Amino acid sequence: MKHLYLSFSPRDNRIMAEMRDRLLHQGFKPWIDPEPHPGGDWRFLIDDAIQNSDAVIVIVTPNSVNSDYVTYEWALALGLGVQVIPVIFKKPDNMHPRLMTLNPFNFYGFKDPAHFWDYFLRELKRILSAPHAAPPPVMPENAPPPLPSVSRS
Repeated sequence: MKHLYLSFSPRDNRIMAEMRDRLLHQGFKPWIDPEPHPGGDWRFLIDDAIQNSDAVIVIVTPNSVNSDYVTYEWALALGLGVQVIPVIFKKPDNMHPRLMTLNPFNFYGFKDPAHFWDYFLRELKRILSAPHAAPPPVMPENAPPPLPSVSRS
């Protein structure tokens, strides 16, 4: 069972609920951030859930592209080497260029929502069954060169 973190704006709860239900029906285990409790620091729960996910699905809408939390979630996933899968449900005016490089799924490009869901779920299974390599770390321009490895014989 693949663990998937759903990143979304609370304003898009209806879209998130449909995504969650369809993923559950296909045997996936989606994780959705809990409602914050007064005095609780729920950010650590989110960080742990992202780190332990097989992938992060970003529900892209005009609401989510303007959410600092959604941006934090997918950026953290990329930094941790967790696969990020954007799904555009409502085309935003301004989408982060880094998110666009991840070949997002486009819900709005399908005339029939049932065709989108069939395609998306089939492709999601394929994507998650393929090996995923974490990106190599990016070194700052002014960083010193790495130390040579020493053989201990």
